Amino acid sequence: MKNNMPIDQQLEIIREALVMGADVTLNFHGIKSREQGFKIINEMSSLTGAAVKDGSTTFQLDYFESPFNCTVFYKLSIEEQKEKLLQELNRMNAELAKGDEAIEKAN
Repeated sequence: MKNNMPIDQQLEIIREALVMGADVTLNFHGIKSREQGFKIINEMSSLTGAAVKDGSTTFQLDYFESPFNCTVFYKLSIEEQKEKLLQELNRMNAELAKGDEAIEKAN
């Protein structure tokens, strides 16, 4: 239903809700890439002055600094997914190497 409602009508409802004391939550779903999500959250950040927090597949405004709760949910590209997996694998290998060193020292 919200897709069929004109923006002016949606804004009127939001305005009335704010007048009645509502909090505003903005969610952007199905964003196609991290880069596109970053552009969106940076625009929201510049409008509110709030810092951006970076998650694994989300960007959020710092809710202590922003009058709005704003989250951008994005999908990682195949290349980004591969890079993330390689970083995790490298981190795990480094941890295993530390464990091996500790075992060798103990023996």
